[in-house]
Amino acid sequence: MSSEQYLAAVELHLRDLPWRARRDLVSDLRVHLEEMPPGEDLVARLGTPEGYAADLRGAAGLGSPSGVLAFLRARRPRNLVVAAVVVAIAAASAAAITWSRSYQPLATGSVGVNPIPSTQGAVGETVAPFRNREPFQYGVSILNSGRFPVRILAVPIDPDFIYPFKVRAYVVPSETDFTKPAEAFHPFTLRPGHQRLIVLRGIYANCDQYITNSGVTLPSIPVRARFLLWTHTFWVDLRGPLVIRMPAHRDPCSTG
Repeated sequence: MSSEQYLAAVELHLRDLPWRARRDLVSDLRVHLEEMPPGEDLVARLGTPEGYAADLRGAAGLGSPSGVLAFLRARRPRNLVVAAVVVAIAAASAAAITWSRSYQPLATGSVGVNPIPSTQGAVGETVAPFRNREPFQYGVSILNSGRFPVRILAVPIDPDFIYPFKVRAYVVPSETDFTKPAEAFHPFTLRPGHQRLIVLRGIYANCDQYITNSGVTLPSIPVRARFLLWTHTFWVDLRGPLVIRMPAHRDPCSTG
């Protein structure tokens, strides 16, 4: 057994001691080993590493501490600091990831475009009559109520969800002037406190499965948005639910 191996074995049996005490004992042993001639049988001369460690412990009046406090005292202060920093960074990173993945700043803005003709319902809903194959337009502004920019990627309207509409999404290019003509939807960044007007244009069409005196309610629209590395679809409420009412006594799909 070389002197380095012997030294490492002794230090292993002293690992439960406070770091500074262990350092002092091993330092004395290192000096002693350096004074011995090369090739010396260290076990025959000094005894086993375990026995030598016990002698060092007894000569220094050190027992065998146990418990969490003893475990911490046996570690290098630098290592404890590094470990604490790593744990803190990992915890902060996990919290940040959880927060960013659930971040939802989108809300209904203050501007809307109602289909014409339409009326206001008793509980604030917009009631529009079904006019087969006639165009309609409905808009709602989406507001970034958070503190960070959000990338708006799409308005993924499911045809089954908006039935009986056949619709495409448009966007007004200005954040301040909503009188400008709407353009075909393209991704844009919505800054904190700003809003953009989303316009749905299309036709009412339900001739395949028309049911007299029925209705369809559209309370919100889906908005696909990205924040940092995560993309989610959020549902943004309309200013009031859009209710499409079918005629009670006349088939809107008839040509007569």
